[in-house]
Amino acid sequence: MPCPPATYTPGARVAPTRGRPSGVTGRDPTQAYLEKLPATRHVYFVAGDRDFLLHIAVRDSVALRELVSDTLSLREEVAATNTSLIFDHAPRHRGER
Repeated sequence: MPCPPATYTPGARVAPTRGRPSGVTGRDPTQAYLEKLPATRHVYFVAGDRDFLLHIAVRDSVALRELVSDTLSLREEVAATNTSLIFDHAPRHRGER
């Protein structure tokens, strides 16, 4: 699913997140929570050492720190976070697969 160019501005952040098992079947409550955060642009449920890839947009590194330390890390079901910065994005040309 293509992302609107405005969400891929220099300085956009990605926060891979590892959750703790919730024991809940059906829609994951952690994913639902992440989707509702104001900074969230996209939430990806992924395989590997992280459960979610969270594409967020915040104003600066202070806002990123606050989101991770004061919001995400306080959630019992969030076991760990790891942040990466997106400096640039080259959109795929139309018609390419």
